[in-house]
Amino acid sequence: MKLVLNSLASAIASMDRAFSESDLPFRVDVLDWHVISPEFKGVIEAGYEVIVG
Repeated sequence: MKLVLNSLASAIASMDRAFSESDLPFRVDVLDWHVISPEFKGVIEAGYEVIVG
């Protein structure tokens, strides 16, 4: 289990770094859904959009 968590943390850090270094004209926050508060999950659920490439 620890290996999976370390792998997840590494993946999140890599994505966060990649978005920070990108030329996107907007900010991207990379968060672990299992760690954020129920209140913040509610904010996300009220206004999210699914983007399919």
